[in-house]
Amino acid sequence: MNQYLIKLLSKKLCCFSNFCSITSISYSLPGFFLLVTKQYILASLFILLSIFAFLNHTRHYTPEPIYDIIDIIDRILIIIICFYFIYNYYNFCIVWIAISYMIVVYFLVIPKCNNIRNKQLLHCSFHLVTSLSALSILIYKYMILIK
Repeated sequence: MNQYLIKLLSKKLCCFSNFCSITSISYSLPGFFLLVTKQYILASLFILLSIFAFLNHTRHYTPEPIYDIIDIIDRILIIIICFYFIYNYYNFCIVWIAISYMIVVYFLVIPKCNNIRNKQLLHCSFHLVTSLSALSILIYKYMILIK
């Protein structure tokens, strides 16, 4: 019984060794900031993105994407949030830096990378750059509104 429990826990905890699952939680930072500022719809999109990205990255690594409902919802949320920021903050330089970084890393750098750990680190940086960029834009907008 104890060995079965240890095996089960080690399988469940192995997902946390994947840096992508940990950094995908960073999408909740803009979501919680938006909750404080009472922007509930966008906050719910960020929190849902954080949940679905976490679920997507806790699975075992495969070289090709797994197109199931979790992955599809994750991608749809990313597209909606990206278009929201492009539409509302097109004159902010950091939006274009973050989106350019997403495109370059996701479509040009990661496919050429052979090492799985390097791919994970690049994908982790993708999560951090986009979530922190969104958070900085939202904080800047909020600081202007309260002046």
